[in-house]
Amino acid sequence: MLRLLAVIVVASVACASGETLGSTTTTLGPTTTSTNLAPTTTEASTTTSTMDTISTMAATTTTLPEFPPPAGGLTHGGESWAVYLAVADDFAAPELEEAQQLAGTYGLFAGVGDLGCDQGGAEALGVDASGQWAVVSVYFDTEADALQFIDAFEARGHTVAGIGLVETFCLD
Repeated sequence: MLRLLAVIVVASVACASGETLGSTTTTLGPTTTSTNLAPTTTEASTTTSTMDTISTMAATTTTLPEFPPPAGGLTHGGESWAVYLAVADDFAAPELEEAQQLAGTYGLFAGVGDLGCDQGGAEALGVDASGQWAVVSVYFDTEADALQFIDAFEARGHTVAGIGLVETFCLD
């Protein structure tokens, strides 16, 4: 039994190294054992399946969602969907300028403004409406556009502070 195990191990090593063994018959006492070391169909299909997967993965590309157009024009007392990129209790906070520049890299104008000019904005952000808040926001005509913006923005590794339907003031 030990000799048969040794023959199988040697044959396996030879097969793995690519050597051709041919047909081998080993006699151990009164019995004869023939060893067939050819790869099985299962192994071949597994290898093919793995290669197909690797080929498919290499051919797959990621398409990022597109940015929708911002609102056509805001009016005093008009409704728009605001997407807030940053909010701070200090108009000189560095995160406001960073958010403004980030929006600019995608071709969007986003100015620093007073959250008090967006009725409903404090509720959308979950902040105290009686506080003095500075925000950087982008406005959209529809909720669908605002949500598409968020998808596109987040797909590029960024986050938003909030979203809400607001009535815009301070525009006269």
